[in-house]
Amino acid sequence: FLATPVIVIVMMSDRLNLIIPDECSIALAIIGVFLIIGDFFERDVWFTEQAAWYVPLRNRIIAALIGGGVLFLINFICLTFLGKEGMGQGDMKLLAACGLITGCYGLIVVLYVGIIVALFFAVPLIIRKYKRKADEKKEIANAEDPAAKRLEIARRKAQIHFADDPDYLAFGPFLALGTAVYMAMEPFFASKMIEYFSLFNLAF
Repeated sequence: FLATPVIVIVMMSDRLNLIIPDECSIALAIIGVFLIIGDFFERDVWFTEQAAWYVPLRNRIIAALIGGGVLFLINFICLTFLGKEGMGQGDMKLLAACGLITGCYGLIVVLYVGIIVALFFAVPLIIRKYKRKADEKKEIANAEDPAAKRLEIARRKAQIHFADDPDYLAFGPFLALGTAVYMAMEPFFASKMIEYFSLFNLAF
């Protein structure tokens, strides 16, 4: 109940303005701290009673580091090899906070749900992008002055506000959605994933 309004704000803000307020990530991180405190009074469903007291704490901290670190690495690779930003800092902070809430095992669910749902939006976006580029090439080819038309299209793109960029898909809403799904169905995911991982003799 505490996380729901924050998650809704994240989804709306990133979708409409392509910005994830730091206050939302901080709020989710604070909820994660509450959950850490709660682990000492009521054991996390992912761990048995025999697990040491620090195991749930370690699980959440590692998940926060992995969550922020993975997106930082993706962004670093994009900046290094593609010359453009691949992930915003807001996404990194958000996933780090979500990792503190979900732990390592829950982070798998968050990323899985987020990526799968994002693909449903990304595929039509990619198709539309290639179609628009094809139309631009045709427009340039049919123009009396192709060079001037190319310059006109470039200037038109430069005037587009980043929040209105038709080629940009905010990933924050999908991460927030994945976190919400996990929090609502944590016992279900725990039972199914523990059963799956037990086949590989992974200890919880």
